[in-house]
Amino acid sequence: MGDKDRSSAAEHALRVIICFSFDHRAPVDELRAFKRGLIDSPHVLHSIELSGTFDFIVEMGVPDLEAYHEKMDELAGDLQKLVLRYETSFVCKRFAKKPAGAGTPPPAEEIWVPSEQGMRRIEMADITMVTAERDYVRIHVAGGATYLLHSTIGGMLEKLSQDLFVRIHRSTILRRDLIEQLLHEKRRWTARLVDGSVHRISKSHASQVLQSSTRRTAANDSSNDGPASSAR
Repeated sequence: MGDKDRSSAAEHALRVIICFSFDHRAPVDELRAFKRGLIDSPHVLHSIELSGTFDFIVEMGVPDLEAYHEKMDELAGDLQKLVLRYETSFVCKRFAKKPAGAGTPPPAEEIWVPSEQGMRRIEMADITMVTAERDYVRIHVAGGATYLLHSTIGGMLEKLSQDLFVRIHRSTILRRDLIEQLLHEKRRWTARLVDGSVHRISKSHASQVLQSSTRRTAANDSSNDGPASSAR
């Protein structure tokens, strides 16, 4: 990715969908000017005019939550005068239809999660464990902080790198390099982490965990083997 692409990605790091329902008693020319201003805004990536519950939808890209609030403050006067109702949603994951023959896209490098101040960006490299909690997952990060996200454990697994993470249970995903030991006691497998915590490996995932650990060990041994030196 070039410097220009990185700069553009940073400027649009937080994606926001805003749906507007207009007050149709408002002057037509003012409504038209409001929509044109949104369409021409450098923050607005896409816009759609439609019929139904809402009249206009935009996708906005901003660097962070502060920039989003600044933009909404700029629109406050027009919103009060021209808009009956609007709803805001933050984009957590985007799905794109793959062209025929396209390979699997690389895993995401970051994820946005709700926090007390709004939305928080988490680097995938900082995630240590993911656990399921009913309709949510709890994301554990280095340092001990945790965040709840409305997602399934399978959905999170799709976002994470399979080289870095492994699912050990229907409700648990672990970071591979934090697993210190795989223990087999009383016909049950468990994973002991470097922090001393122990997590049960379900029978349905035990084979996959063991195979992936064996492949990882073999790969490390291969990379550590240097070229053989010839005796003189």
